[in-house]
Amino acid sequence: MRLRLGMTVVALAASTLFWSACGSPPTREMQGLLIDVESHELLHPDAVTVRDNSGVVRTFRVSPEVATNTEAPFSASHLRQHMVTAQAVVVEYQETTDGLLATRIRDAAS
Repeated sequence: MRLRLGMTVVALAASTLFWSACGSPPTREMQGLLIDVESHELLHPDAVTVRDNSGVVRTFRVSPEVATNTEAPFSASHLRQHMVTAQAVVVEYQETTDGLLATRIRDAAS
């Protein structure tokens, strides 16, 4: 058990050092339905929770750039509309030391 835990810690540390040296971690995607939107204002969402078709649920902190993206801005109020109408979204995110960070959100159809 200790050996496995130690190997996991070493792997995580190596991964962190690698991405620190090479820049930002890779961007990943998750498609699904919004089941929660947290925000303190109408424009900038603080966090979103998404459930995919297989039932996996993930919560993402939301980068401020999501609401100000010139191609596809997703404000907190727009995200709530998607949640209420059950319109699927795609969340582009990065795994950071502080958890999952949504860097862009877009309509699943586009």
